[in-house]
Amino acid sequence: MPSLMKKNLLACVSFVALAGSQAALAQSVDYGSLEMLFGEPVTTSATGKPQRSSEVPVPMEIVTADQISQTGATNIPDALRHVMGVDVIRWSTEGADVSVRGYNSPFNPRLLVLVNGRQVYADHFGMVFWNAIPVQMGEIRQIEVVKGPNTALFGFNAAIGVINIVTYNPMHDDVNDVRFTYGTQDTKEVSGLLTKRFENGGISMSGSYLDANAFNAGDEPRIIPDRDPSTGTFNLRGQFKLDAKSEIGFEGSWSSTKRAAFVPTFQASHPDVETFSARGSYLRDSSIGLIKANVYFNSLDHDTTVFGFGELAYQNDVLVAQVEDLFKIGTNHSFRLFGEYRHNTYKGEFGSNPFDEGVKANFDSFAASGMWDWTITDRLNFVGSGRLDVVDFSRSGFEVPGFPLTNEDFDRSLTEYTYNAGLVWRADEQTSVRFSAARGAKMMSLIEFAAAGMGPGPFPGTTFIEIGNPDLGASITESYDIGVERQIPALFSSLQANVFYTSLSKNVTVANFQPNFVAPPLFVSQPIDVGASEQIGVEVELEGAKDNLRWSANYSYIDVDDKFDLFTNGISPVGVDFERSTPKHKANAHLAIPLGPSTLISMPNISRNRIGSNKTPPVG
Repeated sequence: MPSLMKKNLLACVSFVALAGSQAALAQSVDYGSLEMLFGEPVTTSATGKPQRSSEVPVPMEIVTADQISQTGATNIPDALRHVMGVDVIRWSTEGADVSVRGYNSPFNPRLLVLVNGRQVYADHFGMVFWNAIPVQMGEIRQIEVVKGPNTALFGFNAAIGVINIVTYNPMHDDVNDVRFTYGTQDTKEVSGLLTKRFENGGISMSGSYLDANAFNAGDEPRIIPDRDPSTGTFNLRGQFKLDAKSEIGFEGSWSSTKRAAFVPTFQASHPDVETFSARGSYLRDSSIGLIKANVYFNSLDHDTTVFGFGELAYQNDVLVAQVEDLFKIGTNHSFRLFGEYRHNTYKGEFGSNPFDEGVKANFDSFAASGMWDWTITDRLNFVGSGRLDVVDFSRSGFEVPGFPLTNEDFDRSLTEYTYNAGLVWRADEQTSVRFSAARGAKMMSLIEFAAAGMGPGPFPGTTFIEIGNPDLGASITESYDIGVERQIPALFSSLQANVFYTSLSKNVTVANFQPNFVAPPLFVSQPIDVGASEQIGVEVELEGAKDNLRWSANYSYIDVDDKFDLFTNGISPVGVDFERSTPKHKANAHLAIPLGPSTLISMPNISRNRIGSNKTPPVG
């Protein structure tokens, strides 16, 4: 099918979905049918309507189920390692942190991670427990990697990027999958996906259990002491049509995991994490547009031993209610109005606290956003979005004796605006050019805001104090990006290139220690704003396929310039050297060779990173 015909057909699909003239198209997206129709992945994440990946107004990579299977990856971080611009640091057998375009760190707080639009980002630390995500590799339809700040489109904490994991929809996809895995570190894993289809919908169940040994990291001392990881997960999902114009969905999940990890202060920890979530959704093709309502509840229990700190216990619950209306005015203008309410609660207990009292904190946030999608011509499209967040914070419970902060000091409000703008020009049938600009925001984590605890210090007769900082706010990310994608039919390939600039400013927070040897001798840990950072980068990728033979090669260059005041008032921050921790040069190559209907040889991603390095003890 000619590409212009495909483009017009997709526009018709989007228009019909918005106008409601065919109710079936106005319901949940059948990704598989659209992907087969247009010969490339389709997403609704950026604007709410179906779009080809090559015409999305934001920098985005879509990793399909076939591409995931060809990497041989058995977990999500490993599946993302080959994606251009993605950095993965693996700390232990099951412990990893993921970042987009640099700025990776333990418990990376700047990457928003979603599963079918539901947040799995944990607000208490501002991080993601990747091995606790209740999704099996066999149920992933595609992983959408959105680069750069995208708060206005996806919500708070989408400061440097978004990863949205899209699973098979039981209303459209009849997928069953069972896997048994055995590997090094005596890794044993069983996982499965079962789908039952009905006339008006379907239900799917998935689950897994993993048990493994820790890395053999040699003799002591180790940065992370040995700990054998284990993980169990379960997920239940249903999607049903109520009538010709509406449908409902529900989802419930549970996971439990233990492993070794780093905390943001680069100290070893042994976290035990249990998560639970429940979700309900409603979709209606109405006379005023395509209306979606979504309510979900996430609960997380996080018990950990931090070496040098002692035992810590955290509980974080979040209730989210969202509603949106996607509608069209005329043939060239689409709009999306969105509202969100979020209630977030946190409780933290410091095991060695002599006062046996924890701290509680919560915030209530209200957000409103709007999106305008303007088809200027057949070859030129503009998308702009803006969002306003208003957040009220409060705190109760333990107050550090003698420290000049009371619970009343933590009662405050925060208002922040963000935006995304993108212009896509279809220069010809093989070439598209994208210009984008964005302002994103990362909320301070609840621990950065409200933590409080006391315990024995590192030396006899000293006391350690952990205290939050109520003066912190949102960290702001600004980004400008130019991207070009060119189809090369003679090589059965496509070429993609991006040039970008990103800056972090306003409350770039880090953990830090401030010793005070005046009686009583104290070691105080409190997050502070250390300044700003900026980067420039280039990405180039060539990928293609012919007769089921697939190949790809990409190269990324990032130059980070930290502008941190590292030692102000005697304060020594920890973990702020993004210049040395961000790979400057990164290359990946991948080749998949089919040998038959169910067999292939996959040369998994050969990669090379060039980063700064320090000599450290072995990791356990």
